[in-house]
Amino acid sequence: MAIELIDAFKKMFGYDPSTVWVGYENGTLILFKENTDKQTAIEKAQELVAIEVTAGTDTADFNVYRMDKAYPDDNVYLVAYSNPSSMVTILEMPEDSEDIIVGLSGRAKRIQDSQSKNIICTSFD
Repeated sequence: MAIELIDAFKKMFGYDPSTVWVGYENGTLILFKENTDKQTAIEKAQELVAIEVTAGTDTADFNVYRMDKAYPDDNVYLVAYSNPSSMVTILEMPEDSEDIIVGLSGRAKRIQDSQSKNIICTSFD
């Protein structure tokens, strides 16, 4: 099953109306804890997604979580980053994928989103 990113964003993070988020075409999601308007969220997200990923620094650090509760029958993962901590990437991977492979794949998608900067939805949509 190919996950639909907009549905995944809403399924995982749309339950809390106080959480503002901006989603990108390759699965990167920027979360905001503070209440903000759509335009400000987009502007801040564009700044955060542009942070360069450099191997060996905290910008490249990640943790991998399988999204079993939201997707019990599929291999959907969330890759969380150390810097910025408000950024995650959602992706689908083959069964039994190792965390390092999932994390590196998520990082590659994050880099793609930093280059294209193509927003596909927000929590306001």
